[in-house]
Amino acid sequence: QEGTVLIGKEVSATQLAEIPRTQLAGLVCATGSNSSHVAILARALGVPTVMGAADLPVGHMDGQEIIVDGYLGTIYLQPSSGVRAEFLRLAEEEQELSEGLLGEAMKPATTKDGLTLPIYANGG
Repeated sequence: QEGTVLIGKEVSATQLAEIPRTQLAGLVCATGSNSSHVAILARALGVPTVMGAADLPVGHMDGQEIIVDGYLGTIYLQPSSGVRAEFLRLAEEEQELSEGLLGEAMKPATTKDGLTLPIYANGG
């Protein structure tokens, strides 16, 4: 369902691919590092990811609300309304930034001598 956070002791690239990107809100894995194959794939998909969450009670997470902060490598279980509101604000701000960068990338880029170049931006 929409807003799914994939959580496991070990998560494979195959398991990651089984969840449609439009429904995947995050990934938390008890093992691995931010340079592991699945972490790199998740990052390429724009999925917030925390790896190496060794003390996470994986078997008791089903149905709990969770926020995955892929920037800081932090997870928030049953976040307060204040934490939830701040992350919603940050997500909206990042979405606006991405849309703005996409709009800029769609504009023609021509040098003073008439050479047309593509524009690439990494807004993550």
